[in-house]
Amino acid sequence: MIFSRLTDKLVLNANRHPIDPEHRVVNKVAAGKETLEVFECFRKNMGADNGCENGIVALKFPGTGGRAERAGPHPAELLTHRSSVVYSVNPCGYGRSTGRATLHTTGLQCESVFEFVRERHPGWGVLLVGNSLGCVSALYLGARREVAGLYLRNPPPVAQMIRQWKRYNWWNFGMAKYIADLIPDELDCVANARKCTAPLFVTQSDSDTVVPVAFQNQIIEAYAGEKETFAIPNADHETLVPESLQAEFIDQATGFLARLA
Repeated sequence: MIFSRLTDKLVLNANRHPIDPEHRVVNKVAAGKETLEVFECFRKNMGADNGCENGIVALKFPGTGGRAERAGPHPAELLTHRSSVVYSVNPCGYGRSTGRATLHTTGLQCESVFEFVRERHPGWGVLLVGNSLGCVSALYLGARREVAGLYLRNPPPVAQMIRQWKRYNWWNFGMAKYIADLIPDELDCVANARKCTAPLFVTQSDSDTVVPVAFQNQIIEAYAGEKETFAIPNADHETLVPESLQAEFIDQATGFLARLA
């Protein structure tokens, strides 16, 4: 139990401090005995005559320490010819979502939120959007549900990183490997990637010091479906796409989104 909680704390970095959601509308979604905050961050309805029945739901999972109250419209604003809506999730232990932050209920939470968006938008495609640790949830669902696509940024194979990266191992006499073993098998990003068949778009920071590209590539190489990447040169984990590459990035991402079923 102690090491399980240590694993959760090491990986999740949950927080509950108040954040103004501004225009975002909060929904309460049941996940077992707990209640999750799912914020609607963006909506573009063009009407039934312009494809409202063939819209896209972007379901966003923030990274470590991230919060749904800050989530923006990206990438739905690039869906120029389709109706779209963006939801972002506060997992257990974040914001006002109830319960303790733990990896062991991640699957249940993902399934509950997925059912929520499916029921609210029947017939629409679901685009799973993950930033860093949020990619774990996106890949979990991508391996188990029919989705339109996955749109990821710097995806981490968490267990493999903890086991294989000297950063986590040199000082603790192998304890990191024991901690990695406590991560649920269902959250193994590399194994889940092998089961994903929906199209994948990955933005990579090629000088990432948090999730080195070599680890990101374990997921990309294992991914079973169609995939494409966009590399940001000399970029660390949270570096934005520079102005010099904005046009190229938007063109590639828009083309990917346009091909989603």
